[in-house]
Amino acid sequence: MLHSVSNLAQQAKVRSHYQEVDLQSKLETADPYTLVKILYEELENCLLVLKAVDGRKENIADHREAHRAHSIVVALLSGLSDSDNDTLCNILADVYHTMAATIRIIIRAGDSSQLDELLDGLANIQTAWLRIPDLK
Repeated sequence: MLHSVSNLAQQAKVRSHYQEVDLQSKLETADPYTLVKILYEELENCLLVLKAVDGRKENIADHREAHRAHSIVVALLSGLSDSDNDTLCNILADVYHTMAATIRIIIRAGDSSQLDELLDGLANIQTAWLRIPDLK
């Protein structure tokens, strides 16, 4: 039995490594629009993992996926640049700052009370982002 648990853990570790390599190659070749799309997807994955962990009544404080989610939001924030639409950049900056602050609360206190709100807000942003090609 111990051998099979160890084997499963090893398989999960290998799978995780390959997923990271796949993600890295996607990020390296992505145009700016696709890069943001990928970051939104990865952020959603992190938040869903945290929700699942919390659903199992496990501690999400200082969880690896919470740190990863925070890093993704910081990357999104740092990716904002001056553009023809400074108003949109300012709105997104405010949203990202709020998301980052909420994730910091999760990291420090393990407070999951705003996970659903984060997921809903992200879903709204993702939906808008995915409609951009239709506007061209």
